[in-house]
Amino acid sequence: ACASVTPLPDGPLLDVTWQLLELEGEPVGNGADGTRATLQLGRDGRASGNAGCNRYGGGYSMDGTEMRFSTLAMTRMYCDGFMELERNFAAALQNTRAWRIADDRLELMADGRVLARLART
Repeated sequence: ACASVTPLPDGPLLDVTWQLLELEGEPVGNGADGTRATLQLGRDGRASGNAGCNRYGGGYSMDGTEMRFSTLAMTRMYCDGFMELERNFAAALQNTRAWRIADDRLELMADGRVLARLART
């Protein structure tokens, strides 16, 4: 059976830009270009965005509340002061096993804990 994504009453999950607010419960600031790190989940099974310095892209899969990202390819610029944010965000995506919406925020989770919290732009 095909997994269906239920549209959320307060807005879509897919084909919107999510901005990173928190990693591991800690607030994060803007990335190198002055905007927040982002995540887009396309209907085509592709995930993409800006990790704080570099752009990234790759596949993702969803089955109900489960979510996994495939290996993400990333551009290779160096941005002084933003590489730790980028590493931590990339690790959070790779470690994601589930998702939920809470208080209109997208929460990426593993083992019952929130790895990353994002808001629609």
